[in-house]
Amino acid sequence: MWKDSQSESVGEKISMFELIPYGTKFHFMKYRYILVTLSLVVTIASFAIMATKGFKFGVDFAGGVEIILGIPKESKVDAERLRSALAKAGIPDASVQTFGGDQTRPLDEYIVHFPANFSEEGLIEGNLAKSFKAFQKTPDQPVVSKFRFSGLERAYLTLNHDVAFNDLKKAVEATSFGILELTDFQPFGRDSSREYQLSFKSIQTKLQTDLNKDLATDASKGVEIQKVDFVGAKVGADLKVAALLSILITTLLIFIYIFLRFDIVYAPGVVLSMIHDVSLTAGVFAWFGMEFDLTTVAALLTLAGYSINDTIIVYDRIREVAGSMKGKAFSEIIDIAINQTLGRTIITSGTVFLATLALYLWGGPVINGFAFAFLIGVIVGTYSSVFVAAPVILWMEQWWKGREVNRRKAAAA
Repeated sequence: MWKDSQSESVGEKISMFELIPYGTKFHFMKYRYILVTLSLVVTIASFAIMATKGFKFGVDFAGGVEIILGIPKESKVDAERLRSALAKAGIPDASVQTFGGDQTRPLDEYIVHFPANFSEEGLIEGNLAKSFKAFQKTPDQPVVSKFRFSGLERAYLTLNHDVAFNDLKKAVEATSFGILELTDFQPFGRDSSREYQLSFKSIQTKLQTDLNKDLATDASKGVEIQKVDFVGAKVGADLKVAALLSILITTLLIFIYIFLRFDIVYAPGVVLSMIHDVSLTAGVFAWFGMEFDLTTVAALLTLAGYSINDTIIVYDRIREVAGSMKGKAFSEIIDIAINQTLGRTIITSGTVFLATLALYLWGGPVINGFAFAFLIGVIVGTYSSVFVAAPVILWMEQWWKGREVNRRKAAAA
């Protein structure tokens, strides 16, 4: 509704919009037991889903290769036809998804995921060991001392003993490297180091050539490889640990901040509401089997910050009302504080939700995971500020007062 207020400085009327009329008296704490129980059940269910079903990890965490490519619309190639062409190019287990949907663009765009098994150094080292069996001097000493990749276009090989270069080169050329195509093999470093460099044709170039040939498209305006991302299995595992640590450290720092900003009575509610929001959002990803990658982790951390900001505003108002209404029941104080901030909460959350919805609908696949996580997070974050954080502070206040009463009784005795 619109409300006229008198300006004290210039005496003119200012028209202000109020979504929630001043003086509303919703009794939020009346339903705290039901809603906190519901929140607890849903949170436990989220953890159970994450533990049993697990996440569908993206390339960032699972390792592998992700390629974004475009195919001219006139080629009339669908996802199944592309999957078949990829299998012929040496990628039989590729996941193919369409994205974009912009009919004005001349290309049909696809995201292709496939595991990077071909780049496992142990597997390649085993293949080389088979090819080098003729060079082995003793059964217990392998010819290959070390093999390592540097990206997907370079690899380095170190031997335990000298082997004639021409014989070695023939053996390397006879070795299978999966979809990688060997283009050159040369000594690397000092002669005494017995180290060699292997060069491979880029996956982008190889796939572009193979797909154009199989799909019978004109190479000049055929398949367009727009982006190639590669993450090794070890790096993916390290990123998982780093992502988990980032969430745990964020939770700890927020607890410390709230403890210093307010006191120990307020801190648990903020942390519990943040755990509630993050776990529910992550649980939705696990339940629906949506891709969980670094973008999703960024969304969860952003959500944690958003949720805390909303909760702190409610807490600030609770503290202000408690200071001006001494003697009133603390549950009533919380209801008054929430009612006073309700309009601001709905407007802020609604605006963020609509902006994020636009990102989800029209932002494309790169931002979809982030936007979806934040859409869920805005809803549960707004809910938790009222029905998780507020009841917790009420119970913490009651516990603290009971503790003080017991302490005084003990001191008097």
